Amino acid sequence: MLVRSKLAVRGVTITGGLANDDLSDGGGIYMDGGSTETALTVVDSTIRGNRAANFLMGLLDGDGGGIHTGENSQVSITGTTITGNEASDDGGGIENDAASLSIVNSTIHANTALGDTAADPEGNGGGIEHNEGQLSLVHTTITDNVAAHRGGGVNVEPGSAGGPRRHTPQHDPVRQRGAH
Repeated sequence: MLVRSKLAVRGVTITGGLANDDLSDGGGIYMDGGSTETALTVVDSTIRGNRAANFLMGLLDGDGGGIHTGENSQVSITGTTITGNEASDDGGGIENDAASLSIVNSTIHANTALGDTAADPEGNGGGIEHNEGQLSLVHTTITDNVAAHRGGGVNVEPGSAGGPRRHTPQHDPVRQRGAH
């Protein structure tokens, strides 16, 4: 599903998506950012079994198996389960690419960020890969996600330039598997 303006979904299941073109991002939902007018609201839904993957010049490439957010966009996820998604690069469940992302009363479970090769250590953020923007997690459970490199549950990229970052987990159990 491609989002270029505003979209609100409630009580839907997004499953079986495959992003494998030149961009290869956002297996379930891909947000084309660039404007604060781009907004996504997901309520009481399930995003499961989606995949972002592509072979580009022999390397795996694909971020955000479940959701890929766009720069400057606004994303609100409430009462939603994001599970069983896979990215061949970063963000098995969600790749937050400089958006304002709020997740409330949700579950992010059993997503995978596979990564490229040892020479190019991608595979960060099995549950969530946070790369700039804002991230707010409230009463959200993040469990059993896998990352080949960093952050089985959540990976916050160090030294990301270009905007403020806010990470506010509140009483959330985080259990992860994967490399350190």
